Amino acid sequence: MLQLPLPLAPGRRALAVMFMLALSACAAVQQRPSAVTLPVSIASVQPLGISGRISVRQGREGHSGGLRWYFDPPNHDIQLLSPLGQIVARIVEDAEGVTLTTADQQSVRAADPDELIEAALGWRLPLKGLQHWVLGLAAPDSAAKTETDEAQHVARIYQDNWVISYARYRPVQGTELPSRIVMKRDDIEVRLVVDSWDQVLRSER
Repeated sequence: MLQLPLPLAPGRRALAVMFMLALSACAAVQQRPSAVTLPVSIASVQPLGISGRISVRQGREGHSGGLRWYFDPPNHDIQLLSPLGQIVARIVEDAEGVTLTTADQQSVRAADPDELIEAALGWRLPLKGLQHWVLGLAAPDSAAKTETDEAQHVARIYQDNWVISYARYRPVQGTELPSRIVMKRDDIEVRLVVDSWDQVLRSER
């Protein structure tokens, strides 16, 4: 004869439900991804390659296209590309200063990268701050205010009259880095979307 299981008493039924809920909670905890950390300073970054898209608008003038950026602080090598992938300008910074080379191979050298870019291209790219802001960090050489979101990501940085907003982060090699950044100051707006990162944290960390 087939025997049906006896119904649980109300007290035992409540205990069974609590037990099942506890098992579900444990499974949810086990499936939760491990925590990731943010870089604490630009010094914690090893030679880093960034590939992405950038748009800059200053008044009625603007530029949009691709960006390739390799930096091993304090050295930088930036290529600004047209929407078709042609090099519009290459900016190289080292201990001796900054050199900007245009598509027609005209080179200009100066000590201040931001002023050099504005003089040569007609719009300002805040390179001195951007090398820190792209990592979600405030630059260390001036006062800054930082706001975080519910996930404790940096949501905004206010520095040097710039407002830097972070719309998205992505996990990269055990850390979390911004993948969409908007920077505004006066009539200037710079939008940066990072499509890929390469070599993020130094191995000794």
